[in-house]
Amino acid sequence: MRTAFWPVKSIITSPAPNGRIKMGQALAVRGRAWVGEGSIDRVEISTDEGRTWERATLGPRGDRYAWRRFEYAAP
Repeated sequence: MRTAFWPVKSIITSPAPNGRIKMGQALAVRGRAWVGEGSIDRVEISTDEGRTWERATLGPRGDRYAWRRFEYAAP
């Protein structure tokens, strides 16, 4: 039997596209990630166009095929 691999899908739900925050204001990034038959073990966020990456906090695992919540608070 051949195992199919599904690509990871993710979406940032906050801030909104082209959203703005004031200088010095905390940035909270929230979203969902999904991988089909696998499981999401980590989500990483970059706030400097990919030069560095930080781990987001994951929400609880849901049912099989469920999207998993994530959140990252930029320092």
